[in-house]
Amino acid sequence: MFDLDTLNGKIDDRTITTEEILNAISDVIDIKFKNPVAASKYLPVFAKYYLFSRDNAIIKTLFYLCEEFKVYDDIVIQRYVSYTFFMVYYVLPSYPKAIEYGLELENSGYNYPFMKINTFKFMAVMCYSLNLLDETIKYSQKCLDATMYYFDTDTDIFQTMNVIYLNNLLLINIKNKNYLSATINKDKLSNYLDLINHHSKFDNIYAYSELSFLFYSLIFEKKFEQKKYIDLMHQLMTEADEFVMLEMPIDVHIELINALDTTNNREDIIAICKFIINCKKIIGDKSIIQIKLFDLFEDRNNQKNIKKYINEYREIINNYFKTQTFINKAISLENFRLNKLENRLLKIDDRVSKDYLTNCYNRFMLNSDWDSIYTKNPNGGTLVFIDIDNLKIVNDLFGHESGDHHIIQIVEAIKAKKGPSDRLYRFGGDEFILLSLSEEEDLNDVFKQIIDDLEAKNNSSFSYGVASFGNNASLEEIIEVADKKMYEMKNYKKFLR
Repeated sequence: MFDLDTLNGKIDDRTITTEEILNAISDVIDIKFKNPVAASKYLPVFAKYYLFSRDNAIIKTLFYLCEEFKVYDDIVIQRYVSYTFFMVYYVLPSYPKAIEYGLELENSGYNYPFMKINTFKFMAVMCYSLNLLDETIKYSQKCLDATMYYFDTDTDIFQTMNVIYLNNLLLINIKNKNYLSATINKDKLSNYLDLINHHSKFDNIYAYSELSFLFYSLIFEKKFEQKKYIDLMHQLMTEADEFVMLEMPIDVHIELINALDTTNNREDIIAICKFIINCKKIIGDKSIIQIKLFDLFEDRNNQKNIKKYINEYREIINNYFKTQTFINKAISLENFRLNKLENRLLKIDDRVSKDYLTNCYNRFMLNSDWDSIYTKNPNGGTLVFIDIDNLKIVNDLFGHESGDHHIIQIVEAIKAKKGPSDRLYRFGGDEFILLSLSEEEDLNDVFKQIIDDLEAKNNSSFSYGVASFGNNASLEEIIEVADKKMYEMKNYKKFLR
């Protein structure tokens, strides 16, 4: 069984085989029963392999694995499942389904930087392909912002994402026939490429940009360097590593191919069309490329029967392409509409389920989450009972407004350190409860650090008690255990004074 780092490294180096991936998946199924959260961390790594390799041999196994993990209510597991489904449907490509899981992932959060960056990047690609241009800009910007958050601006990944972002803006301007904005973005892209200088590791993004520039020239200047496009595509076609291939939206290729002179470039066009159809990295509905091949084939054949059948088949594919595009766009728009509606409902629900002052979940949600999430986790979890120190003194000396500010400061300090799947609840006036899937010892270390930071910053503090629980535990009994430990800490502090 490969550990996560080894598996990641072998995928990045392209030294892993399909057999090794299938064996790793089998091992994860075995350890899932003992530790489902730890096992689920392998899911995005398998998705990463599928993204890079487009290895269809693992699709059924990957779907089976995700279905196995879907039964768990744990939010961390569900993030990994959503990301894996997202990548599988993106690669297939089934864009409406991918967008559905992308929105689900966006709402539930992320666990790894590459999950967040890739989700935004591929959401932008899908939205562009579906002609949802406002969403394309939104997700392109989110992708760049996420990259900037995790990586310095002089890193390769940031520079790559910035080029892709500028390319997307340029392509949208071209699609909208916005000459002024397209020209501005074309100049920005040219200047940025000059700034980062040509380097072998950036060959794919330079090629990506060259296609955009050719597209710009064709649409706005009515010029097209046919030889340059053909040479560029032949260069990509001879690449040994398909990973450097481009995910340029397929409609750009279609525009450029249609602009080629058929008489002089017939064989090149056929080679390019066949390459695009077979290339796993160039994704999208390739029906219209097939239609182009039929056109070329029809020109070569003068037999009436063959021409008749080609025309009929071409018409069928053309109608299918138009219908499928319409359906995919309609379903995707509905996904976005439902997502907006769900977010509005969540905001309304927040008013009922969250404490107004601290924005923590309230006591009602504590009981609900305990029944629906934590008691169903086979490994149980940990409860922390928190009581703010000296709140009555602050209220008496400085007023309740200062007391509220005191509470908020401490709550924000806890939120900043808690884990992504931890939930914080306001149990009473100055009492809070944190539910977590982390180990008791780990949480003790985290809370000691929070108290040290608070005392150093503004001399505020709180007392807490930590208690582990199994999946059949009683909430009242666990609170009683943690509450007792909290009072032991509070009394110890009084003794020290």
